[in-house]
Amino acid sequence: RFSIRQRKQQTFLKSALKHWESRNHVPNIETNNKDQSIQLKAPKWNEVFVDPTLPLVVDIGCGMGISILGLAISSNKDAKIDNESIINLDWQNCNLLGADLSQLAINYASSISYRWKLKGRVHFEVTSAEEVLENIIRSYPGPVKLIMTQFPTPFSFQMDIANEDDTNDALHSVVIQGNKQLPKSLYSGFMVTENLLDLALRAIDSSGKLLLQSNCEDVAVLMKNIACEVGFKAMNQDFCVTNLNDRKSVLIPKRTEKWIAMGGERAEGIYWSSKPLLPVLGSTETELACIMRGRPVHRCMLEANGTDN
Repeated sequence: RFSIRQRKQQTFLKSALKHWESRNHVPNIETNNKDQSIQLKAPKWNEVFVDPTLPLVVDIGCGMGISILGLAISSNKDAKIDNESIINLDWQNCNLLGADLSQLAINYASSISYRWKLKGRVHFEVTSAEEVLENIIRSYPGPVKLIMTQFPTPFSFQMDIANEDDTNDALHSVVIQGNKQLPKSLYSGFMVTENLLDLALRAIDSSGKLLLQSNCEDVAVLMKNIACEVGFKAMNQDFCVTNLNDRKSVLIPKRTEKWIAMGGERAEGIYWSSKPLLPVLGSTETELACIMRGRPVHRCMLEANGTDN
């Protein structure tokens, strides 16, 4: 299923890319190269944003830019959510930046941004997660108010083999058999690393926040724990997840069943939100698919100040 969906998405994006290039007279580029880690120069912020001093919202690994595009067109009325105390931004007065390694996805997002006349407030880049944050730290003149890491491609499921004397037991593990197309482990190919989250902490404003979301419970827990280790503080949620075992209407994925069986930490308690943390127009396609299929979404918000989790 995973590979079929990926192939369909790639075919769709290739078609969108050709259409965009023909409309904008862009020279043909090679898109079949498996190594799409294209190196681009740091953007000149005054060229991509009309006012580069506005608060910045960043979506790392944005894919086709669905969340960024939705937030960009969210009015104050649309942006009303239950968790208003968690994040309070005027999306119409923010710059929005999406970054992804897929040239196809970024060309699609950029073409939609152009069609919706969002140029000057929305920008998409083909660049690595760490590189975009390094560029922001070096030169973005305004405050960074929100960094989002939403539904990163999960690593192959890990079976914990740490002994009781290990101080970092969540990160000592061995891969069991699973989807061969996923990153091999937390340390091999997975986008969200300790270094990435450290860069996020350095990039955000003193009142800035980090949003983490995943449909894989073990991935969500590990991202949150690593973020707290580098200096973020998990925020109490207005609508917290009290007991995952009581959510009878939510289907439990096989991966989560394995995580529970091995005694993994659950994504429940005061730091995990049972309701969306972004306006509905800012939902990603993965989040909407999970909601429609009755699959769980694990969400938490962290702030810059403090180190306790």
